[in-house]
Amino acid sequence: MLKKVASTLQVNATRSTDLAARYGGEEFALIMTTTPLAGTFFMAEKLRLAVQDLALVHGGSTVGRHLTVSVGGTSTIPQRGGSFLQLIEAADKALYEAKRSGKNRTVMHEDRR
Repeated sequence: MLKKVASTLQVNATRSTDLAARYGGEEFALIMTTTPLAGTFFMAEKLRLAVQDLALVHGGSTVGRHLTVSVGGTSTIPQRGGSFLQLIEAADKALYEAKRSGKNRTVMHEDRR
């Protein structure tokens, strides 16, 4: 299932500047430069629905019969001396908010430094 999710992510990350990567055990990251929050949300929803449309049977799911994904994202304008860790932290908080609020959803947080 992880390979199918990874493939779906890669197929949809079509710009030469998009970077799709496995970030943790069951987590993936998609880095999209020059993408405002609205564009980030659009892509996140596109990916969430693409995985849902795979209809991969997942017997251990608490949401439904099929595999779903929760997506957390953020957008920022980098500042001189800023840390990428703040960006990762904002995306991680959004992801866990999506999981806590019922899974199979997208949550975005704008990073306002």
